[in-house]
Amino acid sequence: MFSGKMPVDRPQERSPTRGGESTSEDARATALVAEVEAFMQRLAVSEKVDKLGSIGLEHLATGGKRLRARIALAALEALGGNPEDAVAWGAACELLHNASLVHDDLQDGDQFRRGHPTVWSTHGVAEAINLGDLFISLALRAVRFIAVGPAIRYELLQAMSEAMEACVRGQSAEFQLVDHCRSPDALQLYLDSVRGKTGTLFQLPLQGAALLAGRSAAEARALGEEFRALGVLFQLQDDILDLYGNKGRKGVGSDLKEGKVSCLVLAHLQLQPADADWLIHLLKLPRDATDAESVARAIHAFTHKGALQESLRLLSEVTTQIEHSSRLKNESSLYQFTLFLVHQILDPIRPVMDSHG
Repeated sequence: MFSGKMPVDRPQERSPTRGGESTSEDARATALVAEVEAFMQRLAVSEKVDKLGSIGLEHLATGGKRLRARIALAALEALGGNPEDAVAWGAACELLHNASLVHDDLQDGDQFRRGHPTVWSTHGVAEAINLGDLFISLALRAVRFIAVGPAIRYELLQAMSEAMEACVRGQSAEFQLVDHCRSPDALQLYLDSVRGKTGTLFQLPLQGAALLAGRSAAEARALGEEFRALGVLFQLQDDILDLYGNKGRKGVGSDLKEGKVSCLVLAHLQLQPADADWLIHLLKLPRDATDAESVARAIHAFTHKGALQESLRLLSEVTTQIEHSSRLKNESSLYQFTLFLVHQILDPIRPVMDSHG
C-alpha cells in the first residue's frame, strides 16, 4: 500500500487491516483521497520546491472533485481489494487528468478554472506546457510506488500509455469538429472525440483497479471500457452546464467563446440547418469578439428551438446505456458505485433536467 511517507524507490508495505475501527466509510474514503492529495503534492515538489513545483502545488490547490482518484479507490474495494492499495494509482490517474486540464486551458484560451486563474494566464504559455508535461512524468513515476510485480506494473503503464494517446487524439479531433458541423455524421464524430479525450480518463482508473484486484489484462480492459460511457455522460452535462449553470469559469458561454462544438451546437444544427451560417460564424469568431449578446442569442435558440431538449434526450439515452450494462451488473458492488457516480455527474444540471427534461 501507499504509506503516506515521502516516496522512495521501493514498494510500500501493507498496513494492518482496519477491522474493528469505528471510522465511517465516508470518513475513510475522505482520508484516502487526502492521501492521494498529499502524494501528488510530494511528487510535485520532488527533492526541493523549485518554481515549476510551486506552480504545480498552486494548480493542485485549486481543488476539483478528484473523481478519477475516487473511482480508483472505490473500484478496487468493490472488486474485493484493499482501497489503500489504490492510492498511488489514484494519484497517477489524477495527475494525467490535471495534465490534460492545464494543456486544455492553454489551447482553449480559458483564463479561469474552478474559479481560479489558469496556469497559462498567471505564469505564461511556456510554464503551462512545462507543468502539463511534468504532471504526465509524475503520473508515470507514481506507478513505481504500487506494490505489485513487474507483470502488473507493465499492464498499468500500458493502460496509461493507451489512455494518454486516446486523450490527445480525442482532443485533436475536437478541434476539427467545427469544420464538420454540417456533416450528417457530425454527432458520431463528436461522440468519438469525447470517448477519447474524456472517456478514457474514466476508463483508466477502473481498468487499473481491476488489474490491482487480480483480474486479467483482458478482463480489466473490458471492465474499464464500460466507464467510457461515464465520460460521455460527464461531457454532455458539462456542455449543458456551460450555458445553463456555473462551471467556475467567470460567466456563461466559455465553450461558445472558445469555438467549441458542443452537443447543443450539433443538436441545434440538426434541427435548424438554416441557422448554420450564423452559428458556425459565431464559433469561428476570436474569443474576445464573442459578446454577451451573441451568447444570449444562442442560449435562447437552443432553449426554444429544441436543442436543449434533444441534448437532454441524448443524456438520458447514455444514462440508460450505463444502467443496463450487463458487465457492470455482474459486479454488484461496482454497479452500485456506478449508479452513485451517475447521480453525482448529473447533479449539477438537475434543475435543468427537472425544468426541460
